Amino acid sequence: MFEDMKRRIQEEVVQKLFTVELARESVAPEVELQQPRPQRMVLSHGDEPIAARSSGPAKREGEKVGRNDPCPCGSGKKYKRCHGK
Repeated sequence: MFEDMKRRIQEEVVQKLFTVELARESVAPEVELQQPRPQRMVLSHGDEPIAARSSGPAKREGEKVGRNDPCPCGSGKKYKRCHGK
């Protein structure tokens, strides 16, 4: 009984596969590949000296927190497990 059911299912699947007709949708026109246009460079601050623009490296407020020190946020966790990620 089970073998008959498997055989019928297999026959139906094979029959459907061999009688399938694919319907083609309207063909979309090919998209032309556009070459990217080179962009013009925008120069700014050209007349300003370099020393006036940069303020130097950022300064840290307070002491450096070690990885295994308690986190300064007050959570009680180690810094590496809290805000050190």
